[in-house]
Amino acid sequence: MEKHKDTIIMAAAVTAAALVVGALMTKKGEEEPAEDFYKVKDRTEPTERYHLGIETGGTTCKIGVMKDVNSLVIEKSVVIKTSDPSRTVYKICKWINEQPEQFSSMGVAAFGPLCLDKSSTAYGSVTTTPKVAWQKFPLLKTLLAGIKEEKMTQDFRVVFDTDCNILAAFELENGGHQVKDNIAYITVGTGVGVGFVINGQSIHGLIHPEGGHVAVPLLP
Repeated sequence: MEKHKDTIIMAAAVTAAALVVGALMTKKGEEEPAEDFYKVKDRTEPTERYHLGIETGGTTCKIGVMKDVNSLVIEKSVVIKTSDPSRTVYKICKWINEQPEQFSSMGVAAFGPLCLDKSSTAYGSVTTTPKVAWQKFPLLKTLLAGIKEEKMTQDFRVVFDTDCNILAAFELENGGHQVKDNIAYITVGTGVGVGFVINGQSIHGLIHPEGGHVAVPLLP
């Protein structure tokens, strides 16, 4: 079950990256220019498009590369053990920088709680996680700062969300559902999380949106 879950999360993360340059994320307003976080210099454009997916979990982090958006085939992937944030992100960026491809987009499916308010200076950061070393860690900014600029195309795009929300969006789009409006997706891994898509939009708000962070009372 855990191996299957890892495969699904990896596929969801990479698919999220690929969809940034497609109609789905454009319609939903989920695309985010990387230039907001990292100064992009002139770069040559590749003849082939590659997309990068990162899933950060409480126990391990997965990185994958996708080329064909339609087939959902992961070209290559690696699993990295989650440790302290600086060391973990260093290993992620090191693997990415060693790859020969240049990437057109990156999807980051992260454990939370996260700051998902794009108007906040803390956007892209882990917030009040039980993992003390990760609290208030600027995950997205650190990733973008660690990836070499020649690894990103001029139109490089980023999507950043909780692993649960990305999984929910992936399931709604690719799960063969006749109605693609609303879904709740529950993940059971190192922690328990819940992602929601309502009326085609991932649920974000003033606080972390995962249902898995809501206390559940015990039955008497």
